[in-house]
Amino acid sequence: MTPAFHLRIVATSGSIVISPNGHYEQHVQHDTFIDGAFNGHVTRADRGECARTGNELLCSSIFLQNVEFTASIAGRTLTISQDLSGEGRAASYRYSWSSGT
Repeated sequence: MTPAFHLRIVATSGSIVISPNGHYEQHVQHDTFIDGAFNGHVTRADRGECARTGNELLCSSIFLQNVEFTASIAGRTLTISQDLSGEGRAASYRYSWSSGT
């Protein structure tokens, strides 16, 4: 069956903060488009705990998703493949390190 419309979701900004004890807080802002027309702005949030092994973090959500995901670290970039909407479609999010000051 062909969908009646085309949905496009674009992550416009976001942040993830991982504290020294492994607790993380993540926020991602998305714009949604239906058939090319802007439909609205959505902010997704998540939080949980991460454990680091080498260049990978195994994170367990304790907020909206209640799922696990892996994040990889390469230089100053953290890449996460995650389903923030809970609809079974993972998206990749890349974060660049900043000091927050």
